[in-house]
Amino acid sequence: MTHKIGLALGGGGARGSYQIGVLKALEEVGILKQIHHISGSSIGAINTMLVMGKMSFERMVEIWEKIDNHQIYGSGLDRFKMDRMGLFSLQEMYEKLSKEVSLSEIRNSKIEGYVTAAKLKKGSLVEQVMLHRMEKEVFHLNNFIDPHKAVLASASIPVLFGSTEIEGSSYVDGGAVDNCPIQPLIDAGCDIIIAVPIDGWFSPKKYEKSDILLINIEPHKLFHFIPFDILDFKPNAVQNKVDYGYKMGLGMVNKLKSLSLIDHQINFDRPNGFHLVEFTKDEETHITREVV
Repeated sequence: MTHKIGLALGGGGARGSYQIGVLKALEEVGILKQIHHISGSSIGAINTMLVMGKMSFERMVEIWEKIDNHQIYGSGLDRFKMDRMGLFSLQEMYEKLSKEVSLSEIRNSKIEGYVTAAKLKKGSLVEQVMLHRMEKEVFHLNNFIDPHKAVLASASIPVLFGSTEIEGSSYVDGGAVDNCPIQPLIDAGCDIIIAVPIDGWFSPKKYEKSDILLINIEPHKLFHFIPFDILDFKPNAVQNKVDYGYKMGLGMVNKLKSLSLIDHQINFDRPNGFHLVEFTKDEETHITREVV
C-alpha cells in the first residue's frame, strides 16, 4: 500500500531548533525524502520554509545560531512601532528569510508547504488578545502570492510582535488557533503524520476519529515547565536542542521498528483506523541520559 506521509512542525519560539535535530534524524534514516507535505505554525512555519528550500541541516543550525535576543528584540522598546501595534518588529527576520529561501525555491519545491495563521476581525491591538474572534487560515506556500509574508504572519506573536498585514487583512501567530497543525495534512490526504510539537500542550485525542497513524515526537524533559524559554533566544543553547531532537528522532525510528510499523528498508505498515505512537516517560528519560 502506498502511503502519503506528512510532517507537522509546531510553534514554540526559541525551542524550534529541537525540530532541526528531528529533521536531521528523519533525513539520515531515509524518511524525510518520503515526506512531500509539511504543515507549520509560528516557528514551525519558519522551519517549514527552510525545509522547502532544501537547506542543509548545517546551514539551518548556522541560521539558528545567528538568532539572538538582540536581533529579535533590539535594544528594548525603542523598536516599538505604533503602526504595527506591537512592541517589537519581525521585519529584520522577514528580510533575512527572504534572502535565505527565494521565491522561486518555494514555488518549485517538491514539498507542499502549509502555514497556519490567525486572522483578526479588525487590525487593532485589542483584537490580538480576543482568541474567540480569530479565524484559522491556512496558506499554501507553493502558490501563495507572498509566502514569506505568510510565514511572518504565522510567527507574529500577538502584542509582542503585533499583526502582519496581508492583502488588507491582519494576522497574528498561528499558535493562537492551532499550534501544531495536523488538519492541513489530513486534508491533503496524508495517512501517516509525524508531529513535532514543542509547546507542551499538544492533544492527539482530537484526531482520534481520523484514519491516520500519528507519530508524536514531542519532548517533555528538555524544556522548562514554565515556558519562559520560548522567548529566550540563546545561540549557545541551539546545539543542545538540535542534539536532543536528533536523538529523539532516531529513538522514534527504533520504536517504530520494534512495533513493526516500519521495516528495515523504512517502508511503513500502517494499521487501520487511528493509531498513536509516542514516547513513554521512561523512554524519554533514557534518551535524556544520552544527551544531557
